[in-house]
Amino acid sequence: MRISTWNVRSTYQQGKLGIVERERQRNNMKLVGLSEDRWPGRGHFTTENGNMSIYSGPEASHEHGMGVWLDKTISKAVIGCNHDRIMTIRLNAKPVNITLCQVYAPTSVADEVEIETFYETLQDIMDSAPSQDMKIVMGDFNAKVRSDVQLKSIIGEHGLGECNERGMKLIDFCASNGLTVANSMFPHHPRRKYTWLSPDGNTRNQIDYILISSRWQS
Repeated sequence: MRISTWNVRSTYQQGKLGIVERERQRNNMKLVGLSEDRWPGRGHFTTENGNMSIYSGPEASHEHGMGVWLDKTISKAVIGCNHDRIMTIRLNAKPVNITLCQVYAPTSVADEVEIETFYETLQDIMDSAPSQDMKIVMGDFNAKVRSDVQLKSIIGEHGLGECNERGMKLIDFCASNGLTVANSMFPHHPRRKYTWLSPDGNTRNQIDYILISSRWQS
């Protein structure tokens, strides 16, 4: 099953969800985590192509929000879903079930208390998930991690940029939960590494990640 995470800057606007579906088909993605999809409230719906979109956002605004798009073959495997600040979905899979978290971390203007609350909530979810499940955490972490041979069990050699304070929190979280930053483990074309571009076009950062239980690496 190929998965990805994408800050889509809205799927609420007409035609945007169709772009997601075309891109996922082109790249043969079965599950796509969405940040900033901007659907208000919480719920799910079936797309025109028979796939499923689950969303969670503020009740009365088209700001921020997150979601998960699932291919119609994968949507049948959903056995549980929680629409809180961090979306969790549990999938019936083999050889073990999957607990998947889609996140949209506080932005760079958030204070330290909000960041700590985010990671405490995420840790509570990890602690409450069935221990035998494969864990996948993905989304927009608003953090930068570096490539480091001393942390090769957590970060691969194909990251982008310099680590910042948020990045160290992310690394600590991975270390505590046996997670690996999966999209730093494989080579990519430089233009496919960055997931954030500054308004002036001069700065490129990687702030979206897929974290996966390291025991399932092969």
